[in-house]
Amino acid sequence: STCVQVLFQSTSTQNDLIATSFWTLMVYFFFAGIQHKEKSPFFFSSIAFGLAFGTKSTIFFMLPGWVIILVVSIVKYRKSDILKRIVYNWGISAFASVLILGSYIYIQNTFAYGNPLGPTSFVEEKVGSRENDDTIGLYLRSMGDNTFRYLYQIVDFSPLPFKIASKVNPLKEYI
Repeated sequence: STCVQVLFQSTSTQNDLIATSFWTLMVYFFFAGIQHKEKSPFFFSSIAFGLAFGTKSTIFFMLPGWVIILVVSIVKYRKSDILKRIVYNWGISAFASVLILGSYIYIQNTFAYGNPLGPTSFVEEKVGSRENDDTIGLYLRSMGDNTFRYLYQIVDFSPLPFKIASKVNPLKEYI
């Protein structure tokens, strides 16, 4: 069986799959760098991070979880030389990757619309208009407002066998 959402997005112009693929590669190479104690996986992880950052701004939703993973990794490996590799190799190259690969569209939006996230009318339509507030603040507040909605949408039981899905779907509908 295939996931319906993946099939639909793979035949459309939506780029959620691309952003998610870059994010997945970032996480994979990050932990491969820790496991193998090599510099090159950290470099590839940071490139994937920069590309994910520039592909779609919904990656911002994943950043709090990634910060938690980084903090746990730093605490776990604080007595070894891996910490230096995490902080220097990944941190510096991720910053450079975001500047070089990921910031292009945000810079372009700033010059074209005066807003890094795009036209103000579009952003207000997506995040809601609140008076006396900057667009970045609106976007950050929207992340909190929409988190539960996105979590609800993620829970999809359709790929499960019909007997199981038919018993679990009413629970989702109840929520």
